[in-house]
Amino acid sequence: MDPVCKIVYSQVGYDVGRDKRAFIAHAAPDARFSLRNAITGEEAFAGSVAPWGEKWGANWNVLDFSGLEQPGDYQLRVESGETLLDGSASPVRVGRDQLWHQSWYAVSLEQLDVRAANAYRPEGGWRDCGSELQEVSSHAIMLEALCYLLESGRLAEAERARVEAHLATGADYIALCQRPEGGFVHEIRHNPAISTGNCANAAAVLARVARLLAKSRPDKAAGYAARAERGYRWIAQHGPLRADFASECFTITHGAPATMQTPPREWMTRDLLAMLGAALALHRLGRPGYLEQAAAYADWVFARQIAQSEAEYGLYGHFRTYDSFPFSEKANLHCGAWDLPYKNYNQGAHRPHWILPLIELCECYPEKARCAAWLDGVRRFAYGYFLPACQSSPFGILPAGVYAGQGLLHFSGWYHGHAKIYGYAAALAEAFYRLWGDAAFRALSTANLQWIAGLNVAGQSLIVGVGNDAVRDWNALRGTIVNGFDASKQFSVAPVSRESDLPAFLDDEGGIHHCAGYLTGLCAAYKR
Repeated sequence: MDPVCKIVYSQVGYDVGRDKRAFIAHAAPDARFSLRNAITGEEAFAGSVAPWGEKWGANWNVLDFSGLEQPGDYQLRVESGETLLDGSASPVRVGRDQLWHQSWYAVSLEQLDVRAANAYRPEGGWRDCGSELQEVSSHAIMLEALCYLLESGRLAEAERARVEAHLATGADYIALCQRPEGGFVHEIRHNPAISTGNCANAAAVLARVARLLAKSRPDKAAGYAARAERGYRWIAQHGPLRADFASECFTITHGAPATMQTPPREWMTRDLLAMLGAALALHRLGRPGYLEQAAAYADWVFARQIAQSEAEYGLYGHFRTYDSFPFSEKANLHCGAWDLPYKNYNQGAHRPHWILPLIELCECYPEKARCAAWLDGVRRFAYGYFLPACQSSPFGILPAGVYAGQGLLHFSGWYHGHAKIYGYAAALAEAFYRLWGDAAFRALSTANLQWIAGLNVAGQSLIVGVGNDAVRDWNALRGTIVNGFDASKQFSVAPVSRESDLPAFLDDEGGIHHCAGYLTGLCAAYKR
């Protein structure tokens, strides 16, 4: 990125009661900033520009105006003596529940209505990305996000009815992708491969949708519940699934040793967590025996937790990908060329370090000593990895992961910049805030959501049509969220390195999987 004096700030706006920050690169040491009412010109807030340090080729400086609590539109200016370094091109908006009111509808009902209208017939579902594809993996996490939306306590009855209709739309498509024996194909027309993650996540979300639709659509709910149980049992018996291939792409995306180009026949940690979520969802449906299965998966996951004595570049509490290999799991793996078999292996791997079902397990598991041990593990992850990893950049966003010989990286090695992980990071941060009341996690929740809303290195909202200065995607579909920032152009996989770990490209394909991540975080942050 160019080392220029340019303010970057949220293009969607800031919330009363939450952190409010902007950034400017390469400012003068004596720089100050001010916000003036956009209508009256009256100064509402002023402060000193605080240096943060160097990251991604720029020396960042923080403009913290969290103390500004009066709703309104403001002009933001940065000055050094009598010299104007930069000013906001559009008003900076402060409001109550600003992000929620400006974006929830666009990233959910508005764009899904269009995607449903553009979907295959008679298969239903949603056209879920820049192409004609309708992938089970993205449908599953969008359905999960809609479940969070339904449970947010913020919807009117008419909105709830529309969300329930979309739950049926998405769940019907996933049901269509299930084979008679129980497994789920990835895409009904273009990719009949069955992957571990897809099966686990499909079973989990069908069980959850079944519970939420039990009263309003009992017949459909019963069908989803039966499919969820059949899918879970099938993958529990036959998993983990692994295509036989050898590819440098596996090494790059997983951060595996250079000599390891074939995945082992072991469950990835993210798939164990998905199975935990599925077992817990089936337990909540009243199915017997699944609570203990969820507990067994929790124990398995924590057996892979990296201890403080094994810290990677000072970070610990995160998880190894496998039992038998030492490298740690990365935030996102859903990447790779469509015609390569290793992509099938990674399908369903959207969510980063998704331990939220484990926290939910502790809320209903009767053995308190066991719950306490799990929550100790959650705390180690939150304070040993999540918090310092996010705080390694001024923007507070979740990195891609730790790579051997390179350290903690943010953007390198991805197939395209997956904006979705920041929404999921916000949801994790909100869960940690509720557990321990530590405001540092609330700040990270805000930071990860705001990265999508325009508080990023480009100063653009990544939500098409939402915010003062918003990006465009291939289909100009309002409410969709683009792939985001990457070290290489979208649809390519490049070797990882500290030198190339830069937000060099803003990848412009849009998809529902990014909306799913953002909506999940948004619902966690604004749940009543």
